[in-house]
Amino acid sequence: MDESQRQAVLGAVLGHFGVDKYNRLVLAVKDTKRHGKFRYWQDELFSDLRAKTGLNITTVKDYVEAFHKAPTATKEITLEQFLAEPSRYYYMEPVNLPNDWIAQAWEQSEEFRQNVTYEYAREASKNGDLGSVATSLRRLASVLPINRSIELYCAIRDLSPHRESEFRRTFERIFRSRMAKFPPARVPE
Repeated sequence: MDESQRQAVLGAVLGHFGVDKYNRLVLAVKDTKRHGKFRYWQDELFSDLRAKTGLNITTVKDYVEAFHKAPTATKEITLEQFLAEPSRYYYMEPVNLPNDWIAQAWEQSEEFRQNVTYEYAREASKNGDLGSVATSLRRLASVLPINRSIELYCAIRDLSPHRESEFRRTFERIFRSRMAKFPPARVPE
């Protein structure tokens, strides 16, 4: 399959079946290749694709050639849709979220703030370090005012006080000189 054929297949699947089914196919490549056969839902989808477009994906080899390392797709939403359900879109839906939308949701939705805070506090409680959520924290650090970042830090500390010395290092790496505005680390009892 050459690149133009590959792009035709990817575009047709995305256009006819939408982001969710397209992404499901992208994410299932490794599993399908390992099993060496299509799942029922893949057979159905490729049959529909053939009927609607004439494009043929009949073998696992064809499928892998088309979908291996294909980029996942994102949905287009409005600010109003995002603000109505910020946690859903932040965590579960494949969307591109502008930084100012996240900042606005942080200010407007206590539930959103609590969900994100809980994610970090849970990670701190389990692992101490926040390395696995550092990218997300870095993004929040770039969009939230410093007072909101300090509130987030304090909330994590209050929920996982025994791990502060560990997760504080992640904050220090991300906030650098701005850490001077944060409260000092508590002395363990």
